[in-house]
This record gives sequence, structure tokens and C-alpha cells, in this order.
Amino acid sequence: MTRRTAGVPSDRTKEESAHAFGQAAPEIVGGVVDSPGTREAQVTRCLDGLSAPARRLVEIGAVLGASFTVADVAEVLGQPIGGLLATVQEAVDAGAIVLTPDALEFRHEVICRVAYEAVPPALLMPLHRQIGKLFLQRREWAAAANHLMHGVTAGDREAAAGLEHVARQVRTSSPEWASELALRALALTDAADVDRFGRAATVVESLVSAGRLAEANYVARHALRSRGVPSAAAARLRLALAEQLLFSGQPQAAADELQSVVSDSEVPDLVHAPAELCLLRAMLAIDDRSGAGRQVEAILSGGRGRDEFLPAALAALGVITWRDGLVADGLALVRAAALRSDRQPLATADPFARAFLASMLTALGDLDEATQLIEATDDDISVAGDRLWSAAPAVAAARVNLVAGRLADASASAHAAIDRANELGTSCFLPAARAVLAEVALMCGELSEAAAHLECSGSDTAWPPWSACGRRLAEARLSEAEGGLERVLAQDADLYDDVAVDAGLLLDDPMGAAWLVRTALAGDDPDRAERVLVQAEHLAVVNSSFQAVVAAAKHARGLVHEEPRLVQEAAELHRHPAAKASAWEDAGVLRLGVADRAAGRHLLERAVVAYQQLGAERDAARVRSRLRAIGVRWRHGRRTDRPVSGWASLTDTEQAVAELVAEGLTNAEVAERMYLSRHTVDFNLRQIFRKLGIRSRVTLARLYLERQRGNNAIDHASA
Repeated sequence: MTRRTAGVPSDRTKEESAHAFGQAAPEIVGGVVDSPGTREAQVTRCLDGLSAPARRLVEIGAVLGASFTVADVAEVLGQPIGGLLATVQEAVDAGAIVLTPDALEFRHEVICRVAYEAVPPALLMPLHRQIGKLFLQRREWAAAANHLMHGVTAGDREAAAGLEHVARQVRTSSPEWASELALRALALTDAADVDRFGRAATVVESLVSAGRLAEANYVARHALRSRGVPSAAAARLRLALAEQLLFSGQPQAAADELQSVVSDSEVPDLVHAPAELCLLRAMLAIDDRSGAGRQVEAILSGGRGRDEFLPAALAALGVITWRDGLVADGLALVRAAALRSDRQPLATADPFARAFLASMLTALGDLDEATQLIEATDDDISVAGDRLWSAAPAVAAARVNLVAGRLADASASAHAAIDRANELGTSCFLPAARAVLAEVALMCGELSEAAAHLECSGSDTAWPPWSACGRRLAEARLSEAEGGLERVLAQDADLYDDVAVDAGLLLDDPMGAAWLVRTALAGDDPDRAERVLVQAEHLAVVNSSFQAVVAAAKHARGLVHEEPRLVQEAAELHRHPAAKASAWEDAGVLRLGVADRAAGRHLLERAVVAYQQLGAERDAARVRSRLRAIGVRWRHGRRTDRPVSGWASLTDTEQAVAELVAEGLTNAEVAERMYLSRHTVDFNLRQIFRKLGIRSRVTLARLYLERQRGNNAIDHASA
């Protein structure tokens, strides 16, 4: 039998071919073969029995894949589909392929593999390249990339360009795959190829989108150090590098990279507009609000491809407006930005607006709406595969949980954000997450832990731009706790100056104004207290419809003018549990100061209960001390009150965690058993160690067993 026979084979040959294919697919047609080698030999003999046109169809089909269409084969061969009908029928009759409603499929994987291997090597790569181009024209990116990856060699400019094209098309939907395609295209590019710098830019863009920031930085800097980089490619490289620097927590370096890009009128619009947006965000991060304002104006002026970035510019304007103290205007701008962003395709939508809106609502006490926004943003980020922003929802959730007094959940969310940011290198989110952990530690009385978190945050910049104010106040509170009033007034004096120019210091934290006033008065510095009060009352007048802002001003005024009635009114208005507790404590102290012992005691008791419900042990201890000073011993066990140390101080959740850890379970196993997150278990275990004064699981297990033996002995004696 010859390898290729012209024309149509005889009926006997067709029957023999069909029988051979049946033997190659015994599980389908019931034939029997002795071994895989025998099966492949039979398929080879069957292929030899096909006519030349039928064999070409089967082999080209094998290159196309396990399933293919007649139209694909016709296009590869350059023939009309009608001219292949007899050939297709021969292959079907022979048993090589089967017809389905949508395509042709190989009867068995072995047939497809043997047919593929029968294609001469000299033809295989050109066929893959040709098929890859075919799928490129159809915008079938996955199929195109698959064939181009098989059909390229070093220096193949056309194939490398095809791979790069696919990488750019799928970057937003499949960033990890795009980065691999772009890297492959760059590796195939000859050093003399004029497109190599543009291809390097595609690599950096894809790596940034995939969250591979360190690799992006290396490729971008290496390319920019090379000679002869075309200006267009250099602009793309600098933009991608700047985005990497911004999310890596280096906004000043990002701004430096972008200045030359936005000032060059020759830069293409597709690069110039996103460079303007990235520069805007870098300026917000370094707190250059005037520069950020100029960038907002440029983007909002339209033209040069800016329309896509109007929502992000509106959101940035909302940030500036908020920090100027105009709450209603800031909210309106950011809501409009979020609405416009929601109308964009999910792959290009920017989570910035909704993330900042959630931050604003958290500060104002609208926690339910903030939570809904965070959950929706998290879903969109997951669906879009937006790795750069993937830590943002956990940071925002940590702040909501902190404000709501759910310290374990706040700690768990902050740790989840840190894990994600460390995994991807998006260090910009670490300061905000660390600030939450520091505040949790401060409330629990863990000063060394709070200091460690603030030292780890390591950045004075504010990206995302809503993170800096909370961190500054946390640092000041730690200074007061560690070194007293003099240290705060000496080291953090600029806080009192900055409240006049940055309303965010008072808006982001409803307790901020009262704390600054209280600290200044305790340090015998009424002038500073008065400056804070003036700004707080100005904000209340301008934003009189916002309860949280009005409450903060009343609280501050009551402290400055020693009016307990105002502070009590503030307590009723405050929307944050910790702010309420703080106002009750301040009002109680003021009532005692005017010899109203009964009212003062009542208010202090309300404060201590609230602090204990929050888990703010340090604050609760301070109020208990105030009560003891007036002869009131706050009994442990009253309501939610517990001792500050020992087994009796553990919450129900902490006792359950302690029991399971003592039994030898890991934190992950405890989390699974109790239906908690791993980070929540970690937080509870740290609380257990602190309250019991221990440092290891072994000691915990020993103490637990000793306690169990003691309880059993008591039960036995009573029996």
C-alpha cells in the first residue's frame, strides 16, 4: 500500500481503513488491540490508506486540534468549503473523524496524535503560524496564542508580533496569561528588531496588571537604560514603571517618572491620558493637593483620550473637596464618579471611587452602606482579575470593623489585607492596614504591639489617599500612651497646625477633635485646644446636615468650655461606638468637676460598659480607676465586665479557642472547627496569651490541663 494514493480509494480499502480506525479506538467500537504501540501502528496504516486530499484534511485537522471546522481547513488550504465535501465524507467513512452539529472531531485521541506526528516537521511550524494568524484575524485570542506559541522560533518577527498582540488584547481579562505571552514574545525578539522596546513595554504593562511588580520594575529599568529607546516606547515604559512604583508605595518616584511623559506633547493620547491620571494619584499620595487639582482640571477639560478617565478624575476631586472640609460636595462628586465608573465595562472600571466612597461613609458612621460598597467592590475586583486593587476591600473592611467595635474582625481583615499586599508587592496598602492593627492594639492596651505595627507601616505617604490621617492620629495616641502629654505636644505639634489646612484630620476620625482638645487642655495649652475647636465648629457649620461632624464639634466645645451638657448631647449624636464611650467618659468627668456625683457616676458606668463591650481594655481600666477615685468599686462580672487577666478574663470565644489549642489543634484546624477565619483565631490567641501572661502553646496546654484537674477535684469534693 503506498503512503498517498491519488483519487478515491476502493470500497475494500474504505472498509479496511474503517476497521483499522476501529481497532485504534476499541473502547468506542469494540475492537481489540494488543498494546498502545500496536494501536498507533494500525492508525498509521489507516492514514496510509486514505487518499491524499483526505489525509491532508486529517493532518491539518490534527494541527488545528481535537475539534475543528471544515471552514478552518478550507481557509488553511485556500479552497472553497464545497470542494472538501467528498474529502470530509471519506474521512468520516474511514472512521477517522465524526460529525457533530458544530464541528468535526477525532474519533479518538490516538488518531489525532498520530496524525499530528505524521505532519512533516518542516511544515508543522509554518502551519501553526498560519493558523495562529487566522485566529488573530477572528479575534480568537486563546486559539491564536496557542498556535503562535507552537509556531515560532527566535527572530520570527511576525509570530512575536502576533503573540504581543494577543497579550495586549487579554491583559485586562487574563493578566497572568498576558504576561507569559508578552515575555515569550520578547524572548523571541532579536536585539536588532526595532520593535523590541515597544514589546518590552507590553511586558511591563502585563506584569504590572498581573501583580508581578518586582519583575515589572526590573524589565522597565533595564529597557530604559538601553540606548536608542524610541520616545513612544519610553513613554509607555515610564507609565508602567510609575504605576508599579505607586502601588509599591513609592509615589514620589512615580511622579518623577511621569513628569516627562505628561509634558511631552508628542506622546500618543493612549499613553498621555493614563499618565495624567497616574500622576494625579501620585500627587494625592504625596499630599500635593494643588498639583493634583491641576491634573484634575486637565483631565476634566477632555480631549486626548481623557474621557475614559473622567470618573477617576471626579473621584480625585472628591478627595480634595473632602479634605477641604466640604462633605456634601465631596460625597456628591465621589458618588457621581462611582456611578459613571459602574457604567463602564467591568474590565476597565476603576474601583477607586467606590473604595473612597466607602471610606467617607465609614467616617460618617454609615457602616451598612459602606459594607455593601466594599462587598460589591471586592466582587468586581475578583471578576475583573484586578490584582493591583485586590487588597483594598480588606483594608476598607478592617476600618469598618474597627469603627463598629468588632476588634477581632478588624484584626482579621487587616491581616488578610497585609497577606494579599505582601503576596503581590502592593505595599501601598500596608500603612492603612497596619494603622488598624495599631489602633486595635492600643484599645487592648498592647502598646509595644501598636508601636511595632506603626513602625512596620514605614511610609508617610497616603496611597490610597484616605489612609494617612488615621495613621497620624494613631501615632499621636501611641506617643501619649508611651510618653505622656509633653511628648505628644512636642513631637506631634504639627497636628494642631494641620487641622486648619487638612479637614481630613477631623473628618476621618470623629474622635479626633475631642482627643486633640483633651490632650492640649491636659497639657495646659488652651491656645491649641481653641484652634482645634475653631476648625471643628467651622466644619459643623458648613456640614450641619451630617450628624457625625456636628457631634465632634459639640464634643470639642463641651471640653473647652467645660459644659457637660454639650458633651452629653455629643454622646447621643456620635455614630461610632468608641466615640460615644469617649463622650460619656468626658461628660462624667465634667459632671464630677461640678460636684454632680450621681450624674458623673452614671455616665462613667455607661462608659466602662461600652469600652468593655468594644474590648477596649486600656480605656475601660482608666474609667474603672476614675470610679474607684469616687469610692465606686466596679465589680467584675457586672454585665460584660471581666477581670483584665486570668482565665476569668477570657471571652467565650477565647475560652473555646484556648480549649482547642490546648488539645493540640493548629490555628487553621481551630478556624475550620469554629467556622472562623484563620486571622480571627490568630487574634484571639494573641489575646489569650496576653491575658494569661504566657508566650507559648505548650504553656497554654499545661495551664489548661491544670485548670481542668482543679475543676475535677472541686466537682469530686462537692459530690
